[in-house]
Amino acid sequence: MTTAVPEQDAHPRAWWVPVWTVALLLLGCVPYASAYAWWPAPLVLAGVVLAAFGLVLLGSLLRLARWVVGVVGVGLLAVITSTMASSGLDGVPAGARSVAPLLDALPRLLTAPRPAPSGAAFLAPAVLLVGVVALAVALAVVGTGLARGRDRADRSRQGGVAGLVGTIALQVGAALLVAGQDVTAVVVAVLTLAVAGLGWVLGDAPARAASGRRHGVALPGALVLLAATTAVVALAVPTAGAFEARRYVTPPTLPAEAVNPVPDVTGWLRGGETTLFSVTSHGGPLPQRLSLAVLPDFDGSTWRLEARLRAPGVVDEPDLPAGTSRATLDLEIAVDELGTAWLPTLGRVERITGAAPLADVDTGSLVLADGAGGSVAATDYRVRTTVDAPEQDRAAGAGVPDAVEAARYLEVPRVSDDLRAEAVALTQGATTRLEQATLLAEGIRAGRELDDAAVSGSSYGRLAEFLFLPAEEGGMRGTREQFAGSFAVLARTLGLPSRVVVGFEVPGAGSADGTGVTAATVTGADATIWAEIYLAEVGWVAFDPSPESSGGDGGGAAVTPSPAGDPGPDGEESPVADEPETLRDDVPADGTLAPDAGGVGTGAFVGGGVVIAVGLPLAALALLRERRRRRLRRAGARGAWQHVTDAAWLAGIEQRPGDDARAVAARVVGAGAEPAVLRLAERAEAEEFAPAAAAGQPGGDGGADRSRAAGEWELARRASRALRGGVPWVQRLWWGVSPAVLRR
Repeated sequence: MTTAVPEQDAHPRAWWVPVWTVALLLLGCVPYASAYAWWPAPLVLAGVVLAAFGLVLLGSLLRLARWVVGVVGVGLLAVITSTMASSGLDGVPAGARSVAPLLDALPRLLTAPRPAPSGAAFLAPAVLLVGVVALAVALAVVGTGLARGRDRADRSRQGGVAGLVGTIALQVGAALLVAGQDVTAVVVAVLTLAVAGLGWVLGDAPARAASGRRHGVALPGALVLLAATTAVVALAVPTAGAFEARRYVTPPTLPAEAVNPVPDVTGWLRGGETTLFSVTSHGGPLPQRLSLAVLPDFDGSTWRLEARLRAPGVVDEPDLPAGTSRATLDLEIAVDELGTAWLPTLGRVERITGAAPLADVDTGSLVLADGAGGSVAATDYRVRTTVDAPEQDRAAGAGVPDAVEAARYLEVPRVSDDLRAEAVALTQGATTRLEQATLLAEGIRAGRELDDAAVSGSSYGRLAEFLFLPAEEGGMRGTREQFAGSFAVLARTLGLPSRVVVGFEVPGAGSADGTGVTAATVTGADATIWAEIYLAEVGWVAFDPSPESSGGDGGGAAVTPSPAGDPGPDGEESPVADEPETLRDDVPADGTLAPDAGGVGTGAFVGGGVVIAVGLPLAALALLRERRRRRLRRAGARGAWQHVTDAAWLAGIEQRPGDDARAVAARVVGAGAEPAVLRLAERAEAEEFAPAAAAGQPGGDGGADRSRAAGEWELARRASRALRGGVPWVQRLWWGVSPAVLRR
């Protein structure tokens, strides 16, 4: 039995579009949980969405013009976000508090560590974005119920589009803050597709009922296909080259005292046992070295760093790519007094807590650009980094990158022919790049003495004195700076990309039994300088060409070799012969720090999220359909007939607004249902239009009524099965959960 639907009821109810739109916008707030270290951030943003809709609803009830509500909303939003932005600033003039802090809020957010620290000042840009979007969408959808007829339908479609555009804008904003590194965004995107599709299906049901059109599998099938495609693409497309908004914000420059820390090494060494900092490793032994500053730039006089400072964890590619084998370090460092703006670290920083430094994109060096006096004092922080972990076999046969790609690390302006000839002489007989570097380190070390009191400097003239003059004329003796600097310069003349590193040896990190320690105290005596070379697909490999100590024989490495030998007959490890002693010896070699396998976990997480995102809506639809069937079963002949018309709707049988129940029943019988459906239609029509006559029919007691009702429901079920059997198999799969009949 079908009846014509009045025009004013043939479109979504007044409350449907606003509620649906709010749900879409709330989904857009979820990805901000990964952009901020403050867990209530997405809840605050969700409150902004609800407040915007509440404000517009209040304006609608007061019959205010939409432009008046918009102006009031923008004004309130400007005051709130300006107050939030200025909360983290001191000394801001009163007259500028309404403008200057808000204009500076986004640059401060994009130069802060990622995820952004907690605090209202960092949340202000997100509140402003969410508030503006929510206000605009609310103005487009609230009050739709005041319209009638076709205007109401147009406003409903406008509201649906506005909600989808709004949530996309919010999700894009969150993606820019995390540079595509949030796997939950995939799940949110799939959920957005599901909510958007479900809203359109349910919202359009009355209009379809009035027009006689039906819901097939095209829309739900397209939504499922789109959701699956989104998930697959998100898993397959790499994020290494993701757009990073932070690249386009000019960060602070290096403070003057952070440009070159080489002179500080002499002061630390003279301080001897003065404690500089302590370090603790979580999940594995300590690395044998920690770097303070990596210096890749050489002008013929000094080594320095021309930094590209960004927030730690920024998605920005260094000049030379990382090696294919990587290890992860989780270090907790407590600084007592360093007297410099640099922070000890190692490798490329992924996350840091307890401090707010900036990181150089190419070297991973950390610097406090706005600390007290620009120096580190009593700073405790925890840092998670990834470092190159070269494999011996791969490194032995590795080459070097193209000279254009590695130009920064090959620059030796105005280098003398004597230095070029020395490099060639020291590496005679080398057959691989790694062997070249090994022979070069041994040649510089041989016969020379480490003297921390020697004349400092890295100019060509000082290096020539160190390498070529006899001991009585000031040669053959040098500081760590000269040993590392000579190696790096000579390596560049051979085409080996190189750089100089200032840092510290970690006491006890490379014990003889290979176990290592998890905590150590670093003193001034542990300060050192070494060099690194870059091999294609291997990454940076550390070399320390200096002798072990002043007066040593020059044959030992500055630190314990990282490759471990096999246990000998007595249970002790045998030394590894004829291997480069410093092949990434700042990475623990006991196997506890294997290359990061987070990608497997990420794929499993996203896959599970996709299953949940698709499965939950289907389960919800199945429950709604079952609830509808139970309600119809209790409604007697009318309910049984409604169940038949639901099946006819899904099967595509035409049901025009003017048709009576018998006309529809005839089409159902013609589609394969048994003829008894005609009598069911007549009884349902009688109950609807002549209930007294239907009740007065002879039929006996209550038991007989229940038996007749059960028979009518079973007849309706058989008719539904018959109609289901006549549709394509794809449509049969969707039959039991299709929302097309929920609002008929």
